[in-house]
Amino acid sequence: MQSMTGYGRGEARVGEGTVRVEVRTVNHRFLEFTTRIPRSLYGREKEIERIAR
Repeated sequence: MQSMTGYGRGEARVGEGTVRVEVRTVNHRFLEFTTRIPRSLYGREKEIERIAR
């Protein structure tokens, strides 16, 4: 096996908003989790990461 790359994207309406998720892999065994979220959700970033994992 030479390479393990992949990409996925999903979107769902939640309440009055929309959640978009992008997942990209490029030859890594480890997960690096980054977010772009509204300021109103900054305090919940760890919870969002836990759900995503």
